Amino acid sequence: MNKNQIVMSAIGGVAGLAALGFGALVYFQADEREQIEADLQGLVARCNAAADAQEGTVKAHRDNEKALKEWADGAFAYVEAMDKSKSDPNQAPAAFKRQMFVSAQELMKLPAESEAKIIKDTFDFGERFKAYVAGDDIPPESELPALQRQWDDVMRITDILLREGATELTGVEVVAKPAPPVQNTRGAKKKQAKILYPSREETYKITFRSMQEPLVKILNSIATDDRFMSVDSLKFEQAGDPLAQMIGGGDREKNERGGKKRRNRGRAPVEEEQDGEEDEVARKGLVTNPETCEPFTVEMVVTTFDFAESEEERK
Repeated sequence: MNKNQIVMSAIGGVAGLAALGFGALVYFQADEREQIEADLQGLVARCNAAADAQEGTVKAHRDNEKALKEWADGAFAYVEAMDKSKSDPNQAPAAFKRQMFVSAQELMKLPAESEAKIIKDTFDFGERFKAYVAGDDIPPESELPALQRQWDDVMRITDILLREGATELTGVEVVAKPAPPVQNTRGAKKKQAKILYPSREETYKITFRSMQEPLVKILNSIATDDRFMSVDSLKFEQAGDPLAQMIGGGDREKNERGGKKRRNRGRAPVEEEQDGEEDEVARKGLVTNPETCEPFTVEMVVTTFDFAESEEERK
């Protein structure tokens, strides 16, 4: 290429880059314009609706809005003042590990008057805590605030289970928080809405065994506890079917095999009739007795809340 061709090629390349940049600028400006037009149309619609509204309707709307805000502020102030998770920013990681170990050992001895304990000697409190409770690991200092909050929540829930008569705590899982949605960075940046009533939440999946009456008490205690908690989901099942066992539905095949064997042994028909009468009498009696049933296996998902402690956290 000669000198003129090189110069023209360079000019063409620069022009191409400039055109590409101009096109991208037009694209982003068009996206921003669409957003502004959409916001404008929304404002116009609100203005038109407000212009057509009667004075009494406008006043009622404003009064309701004011009353709702006062109620929400009062409710938030109430839950903000409730019992919060206990954490010590000055606690050393080794001291916290010792605290977890001691708490676990104490629970393994409870209830003192019963041979059945709330947790077994081999219970390690789940994946999140087992390295510190049952292992030799020391919590990282960076994770200490979160661990203190989570351990305090688990201990509080375990205390409720123990106090209300649960049979055994069998599983603890700290539910991971979902990843925040990916924001679309194309076009104008949307202003994030201010959170008027912020909270810090932790969710746990607790598995335990309990009879019917203690389970009801556990749910009531969680609902009325000083710590603000909510039961997000609850699943429970019972080993076997006590009703089917009492009426003989689960043993039909077994009974048929047993009847054949009795006939093969030449058992008298009179004896078979007596057995049938005894079964009939048993079926007319008490079908199930809750005190003799197996405990339910319960899987409960609980979320605990800590709310903002100052006005600055709302800004």
